[in-house]
Amino acid sequence: GVDPLSPLVVNKARELIITADGRDMTIYATAPTVGEVLAKVGITLQDLDYSKPAEADPLPEDGRIFVVRVREEVLREQQSIPFTTTTQTDNTLESGQTQTITAGENGLQVATLRVRYEDGIEVSRETEETVVLKDPINAVVVAGSKLVVSTIEACDVPVNYYKAVTVTATSYSPCNSGTGTCYPKTALGTTVKKGVLAVDLTWWPILKNTKICVPGYGIGIVQDTGSYPGTHHWIDLGYTDAEFAAAGQKTFFNLTSRFGKVNVNRNRMFAAFICNPFQNFFSAGIYRMRGKSNVDQ
Repeated sequence: GVDPLSPLVVNKARELIITADGRDMTIYATAPTVGEVLAKVGITLQDLDYSKPAEADPLPEDGRIFVVRVREEVLREQQSIPFTTTTQTDNTLESGQTQTITAGENGLQVATLRVRYEDGIEVSRETEETVVLKDPINAVVVAGSKLVVSTIEACDVPVNYYKAVTVTATSYSPCNSGTGTCYPKTALGTTVKKGVLAVDLTWWPILKNTKICVPGYGIGIVQDTGSYPGTHHWIDLGYTDAEFAAAGQKTFFNLTSRFGKVNVNRNRMFAAFICNPFQNFFSAGIYRMRGKSNVDQ
């Protein structure tokens, strides 16, 4: 019989929600551990399956138990091995020209992958083994370094140059730089007006205070810095606000910028710009930089 003097212990069943195999199950249980509760309702963990909390853990305070179904599979996948390119310098080849000595070719390998899925979702992919079927053939390219000097007439001045690149030209004035703020002074402290040119900071150390001929605009001096989205091959043509308003819509040009030296005694690069109309845009929206490095948004 029951000893009337023994203490009576009553275990109150707790409400639990078990999430397994894509559905929720609500139960009431008095078992002390997660594993015992799962066993009671007939949910088994097989192979790599696990529960949250773990089977040996006590019942969670929030009453939520999650069963995670895990499976792994082994896959074999063909993969390309990219080739690399080695560039050599040839002082007998003109600067800007290249020659391919060896054409590059990708290699091929087979990788053995172990892919892990939890509740049907891929959570990891590890390479267990890689077998190279074909080694890549690396490319060898020769780049010319020989400077070949050419001559061009720029604003009635003969200019010798050794390199030509395509740049974009835009226009601006103190209160029309695309920032919504007026900047009457240049990076050198001079006044923004016609004849003032701005370039990207990449070109600034080379072209600062350099005279540049821009057909249709005239001769200007690089005294300001700026920025054009996506490239540093860019020049900004300065105007006063009155000149800018009088000109109305401005024109972007594609310019061929030819770099060289005016003469052998002047240790500064000179750029002569030869332009062709490219497309009409307003100058608003051009991102500008003032001073040394601050970008105005």
